[in-house]
Amino acid sequence: MEECEFVEPRDSRSLNVAYITQWFSPEPIGPAVWIAQSLEQNGFKVRVITAVPNYPQGAIYPGYSVFRSKREIIHDIDVIRSPVYPSHDKSAMRRALNYMTFAVSSSWVGRKELKNADVVLVYASPQTAAIPALIYRRWRGKPYVLIVQDLWPESVLQTGFLNSSFARKIAQRLLGALDRVVCRNAIQIIVIAPGMKQALVARGVPQEEITVMFNWADESVLFPRVQTGYLRRQLEISDDDLLFVYAGNHGSAQGLEAWIHAIQAVDDLTDLHFVFIGNGAEKPKLQQMAHALKLKRIYFMDHMTTEEFARRVADCDAQIISLTDAPLFQITIPGKVQSSMALGSAMIASIAGDAAGIIEESGAGILASPCNQLDIENAIRQGYAEGQVALRRRGELGREYYLGHMSSAIGSTQLADVLRSSAATRFE
Repeated sequence: MEECEFVEPRDSRSLNVAYITQWFSPEPIGPAVWIAQSLEQNGFKVRVITAVPNYPQGAIYPGYSVFRSKREIIHDIDVIRSPVYPSHDKSAMRRALNYMTFAVSSSWVGRKELKNADVVLVYASPQTAAIPALIYRRWRGKPYVLIVQDLWPESVLQTGFLNSSFARKIAQRLLGALDRVVCRNAIQIIVIAPGMKQALVARGVPQEEITVMFNWADESVLFPRVQTGYLRRQLEISDDDLLFVYAGNHGSAQGLEAWIHAIQAVDDLTDLHFVFIGNGAEKPKLQQMAHALKLKRIYFMDHMTTEEFARRVADCDAQIISLTDAPLFQITIPGKVQSSMALGSAMIASIAGDAAGIIEESGAGILASPCNQLDIENAIRQGYAEGQVALRRRGELGREYYLGHMSSAIGSTQLADVLRSSAATRFE
């Protein structure tokens, strides 16, 4: 085992941070960008090492070249772009090429930044983004910190890319080995949910090397708004009627079919309305179900920008949160929880695990078991019975919890402390 020594942590203003993230603005990956901005605001000298933008369509953005590296300033932050094989389709081979080409090219393109860094920070989604940090850790003793957004290999194996049992076994062994090496060599690991910490401890990672830091919301947009009545007027809904809103992806992972059946079961509540905002593979099916069941007070709207949504959601009485009961979802917290709390919205949530624990602890919402129609119906009826005043108080409690546990001020302080202590580590 390598020996290490600790030196007195320096002030943030003299610390160079090489920040590796495969995704960065203009790609729509908010947390990766907010982390870089928080470091700059805390005085660190940040150099972002990222890929030529191609997410989510899997096509290179205009103004960039697939073969050429590029240096630019984004959000007043120095950014180094490395070549990448562009892909975001269902092919496991092409997705693997996308991940590995970034890992290889960024190790070379970002060599100066990695060499000069006092500490390397890795946004480990995908986990292969940590390979450059691992190389410089073994070669030059550079300490690195992981921010784990998804557990590997589980998150990969549950995507449906690998249908062959043989391919799944090989992937599990290879990705599991990569995860063990990457985690073992990290000086600190940051996870976004308590369940992730428990999972890593079970794998042998010392708990003192793991910090729980919640993702925060886009606080420039998501904050309590004054009701305008615009959404209610648009849907011709009275101010006194109750309005519950779901916003987000309409996919199989959200388990929204149970909500459609539960909405049918509460059809007797004639002054209760539901709005579903967004797109996704399951949306046509959900619309067909609502039509077949002759549901009168359910409305479907297309995807809208975060700003547009924030203005409209001020008119709702509660936001709907829904996920299936997959093991991975129990140890993660969907961004809709943070955004609802930041907005000061009450929640009616069919969800389990860490997210359910936060909603219960904060008092910000009413819980139901995932995909359980009867439970969801009961949660809806409870929210209806509480009424607008009590639901508004739940939203206030959620906002208080967000400010005390999940805000950028809380998270950026945690991150700065971890980086300062990690930069003080020197390997022999």
